[in-house]
This record gives sequence, C-alpha cells and structure tokens, in this order.
Amino acid sequence: MRKNFDFSEGQVVSNQPVSITIPPARTYQEKTDNRSAFGNALVDIAEANKGDRLPVAVFDCDLAGSVKTDGFCSKFNSGFFQTGIQEHHTAAMAGAASTQGVLVFWADFGVFGVCEAYNQARLNDINHAELKLVCTHCGLDVGEDGKTHQCIDYIGLFRNLPHFKLICPADPNQTDRAVKLAAGNPGNFLLVMGRSKLGIIKDESGNPLFGGDYAFEFGRFDMLRKSDKAEITLFAVGQMAEQALTAWEILKKDGVEVNICSVSCPLVVDEFTLATVTGNRFWVTLEDHLECSGFGCTLGTYMAGKGYRPGLCRFGVRGYSASGERDDLYRREKLDAQSVARRIKELL
Repeated sequence: MRKNFDFSEGQVVSNQPVSITIPPARTYQEKTDNRSAFGNALVDIAEANKGDRLPVAVFDCDLAGSVKTDGFCSKFNSGFFQTGIQEHHTAAMAGAASTQGVLVFWADFGVFGVCEAYNQARLNDINHAELKLVCTHCGLDVGEDGKTHQCIDYIGLFRNLPHFKLICPADPNQTDRAVKLAAGNPGNFLLVMGRSKLGIIKDESGNPLFGGDYAFEFGRFDMLRKSDKAEITLFAVGQMAEQALTAWEILKKDGVEVNICSVSCPLVVDEFTLATVTGNRFWVTLEDHLECSGFGCTLGTYMAGKGYRPGLCRFGVRGYSASGERDDLYRREKLDAQSVARRIKELL
C-alpha cells in the first residue's frame, strides 16, 4: 500500500492501495547502456499497468532522449511531465506527487538530480516520499561533458539521507531488475548509472550472470569470481564490474588469482559475503567516485568496527578530471582494467 503524507498534521496517513504489477525481467545478451535498460524497464512497467488509470508518472527536465524516458513519453504521454530546466521545482513536485498513490520516476543527469537538487532530495527524505530518482551520466562516465558535469560524489552525498536506498547496477540486466525492484517497493530510491555502453556481465561459463532467473536483492553483494587461492578481493561498485572482470582475466594469465565481488548497494554491507573473504591479505575497492567519500569509506568503517584485518586499498577518483572519452579518463585515474591489474600486482 502506498501512503500519503499529511504535511499539515506531520504524519503518515493511509491512502487507497495502488496495485502495481511488476513485469517479468528482461535478459540482455548484447552490449548496451544501463540507461537504455532503464528506459525499457519503464515502458515494461507502464505496459503491465495500463488501463483506465495509469498509476505511473514520469518527470523529465528536457533530457528525455539522453535519460531514455522518450520511449515512455511516446507511448504514455498522459503520464509524462516535461518540466524543462527546473530541477529544484521538479524534485519537489515529483516527490510530492509520489505521496499521492502514484508510482513516480524522475530521471535526470547525476550532476542535476544529485548535486543540484540535493536539498530537495533531503526534503523528500524528511517527508517520507516514494520517489524513484534515476540519475544517468554519473561519474567520469559523463565523458566529454567535463568536470562541471562530473557527478563523482553521489555516494558521499546520499550517505547523509537515512531513508534513501542507493543502487548502482553493474550492467543492463541488473539495471532492469533493480528498476523493477524499486518500482515494487516503498520509499525513496536513487539509481545511479553512467553514459557508456557496457558489456554483459557473464559467469565463467559465458552466460549472463544477472540474466535469466537472477533476482536482484537489495544490499546483497554478488561474487563474480571466487578462488580459494586468492589473497585479494576486489570490490567493484556498479558498472566498474566490467573493468574488474577484464583485470581478472589479465591477472589470471599472469598466474595471479583474485576474487571479484560486485557491489550494487554501496551504502550497505553484506556481512555474509564479507565473512567468506576475511582471510584475504587485502580488500580493494574500485569505483567511479571520489576515493574520499565512496564505498571505500563504507567498507573501512565496517572493518574498523568488526576488527577485520585485511589491508584496505581504495581505487577511485582523486579529483575533478578532464573532458574526454570515458576510457581515457579511466586511464588517467588508473581505473582502467590494465591499471587495476598492475596496481594489484604491486600490492602482492
């Protein structure tokens, strides 16, 4: 049941239940971007719930083609709200609408949806909204738009909002399932993704690891590669799993075995998974985010509290970078697969 928030009384009151049908998951086989997977999931959800009254609304700030809400707009225009370049207003309006028994998505670039409208996100958090905020073009993967558009602090900022759930999907298949999980669950969600097309994350048999019957579970870490001989576990946040797996292949050829763990919820710690690798010499975090406030901080704080003994090394963004293609920027920050492999060998 979705709820209304009575601002005059300052309390949550029951609303008429809204039945949201969650459509089946898609499985992508070919390389594509997470934002396209989001756009397709959005249409899937609307298709599954169309009728006399579509209980789905989508807000956009003049970026429909880039954030991939244009497919929803073309098919379900009555539920599409084009607000123009008014991010603060849109954040407040979308948050308020989400308290009225409607499933609300707002999609924007990270630098606008996260950084520009942070105060409105805080108010939505305070007011127990039900907003599903989807931010694309995050991290250095904003590419040629340069440092003014590099949202490299989304984990650090939303760490301060206790009721927001943050998800950074690893590939299009996990994106599809994460969007549908957010749609079917109460509360505020932030889904973060980049700009570039990504390879499909596969298991060692070559099958889509997040496809088929895989069910996304909020807060769970996914072990992509595991070896009893590994002395290092590399924790890759979101789409950095692609770089991590390529680094794993490089290291394997050199006779170095590492564990690769995919982290989709960087503000949550999966204690069960961590307990399986406490005997490692090092834990390494890899993220398209500032080193000083990202998942490395989440993990380090947890390690200190538990007294875990692996050394912690953080591979992340050290500051605002240049304007250029994603792969060039990753090389500049030593976050590309070749650099990651070299840095891990130096640790050993």
